Amino acid sequence: MRHQQPLFIAADHPVFAGHFPDAPVVPAVLLLSKVLDAADQWLGAQAQPRRLRQAKFPAPWLPGMQVRVMLERTDADLRFEVRADEQALAVGVFELQAPTDTLEEHG
Repeated sequence: MRHQQPLFIAADHPVFAGHFPDAPVVPAVLLLSKVLDAADQWLGAQAQPRRLRQAKFPAPWLPGMQVRVMLERTDADLRFEVRADEQALAVGVFELQAPTDTLEEHG
């Protein structure tokens, strides 16, 4: 299964004041949170990541950029690529919990 959608962070978002004041960029943790939010919307439920298996950030997400996320779900993996036009900003793989994992870990 594949999906893509735009991601948006307002240019006046408070995160830019501290990351970094003279050269603002979207922090990786916020970028990854936006990826998981998009996955939740697409899948109709929380993605429930077990771990972030791989992530690369070849270019920064700058304020005001038009950004899209491409998602692909295969078995227990959620692959993602965040792009601005032809530039890759982030590429990675979340390993997702299987529905039975939650029961086994907390049971």
